[in-house]
Amino acid sequence: MREHVISAIASFSSATHQEITQMFEKYGLADAAPAGSRRERVRATTEALSDADCIRVARIIADDKTLSTEQRFAAQEALWVDDPNYPRIDRRARRELAQDLLTNSLHSDGAAFIALLSELWPINDDLYALEMLMGRAPGRASLRAQIEQHVLRNPEDWSTEDLWERLGALDASDRRFISFP
Repeated sequence: MREHVISAIASFSSATHQEITQMFEKYGLADAAPAGSRRERVRATTEALSDADCIRVARIIADDKTLSTEQRFAAQEALWVDDPNYPRIDRRARRELAQDLLTNSLHSDGAAFIALLSELWPINDDLYALEMLMGRAPGRASLRAQIEQHVLRNPEDWSTEDLWERLGALDASDRRFISFP
């Protein structure tokens, strides 16, 4: 669990010192290295978190719609990884299920499918979208663009197992996996 919370908070190190201070205040975190570099402040603060603080911070981050999907995803995984309310589904069973499903059987409406994926998985890549908006050819396609290409427009390109592998569904928390169609 701790590694997921640390992953969600680690992205704060790209913020300014003032923004880091504001984020720490927002999430009720004590700055463990106020005189250090941005990276040192974030690392020291996350390492100082108790297990109870990890859970508290993960809940706040998971619900904070102002954060990136990746940050919320990491926090949700931290909370969901050992959720006893969902049955355990091991990687082998997930892979066998994926092999038995046709990719195009997962959706009937492409836009609704993408919307659902966006709620459960970090498939959007802001850099890709920014490059497209600026009229530049993107250096790489976002996962969303790849899914639109290889699942929706050309469903024979990727098997369900290929899709799940790229999403991370084979290793995700049981709760996230069960929420996935």
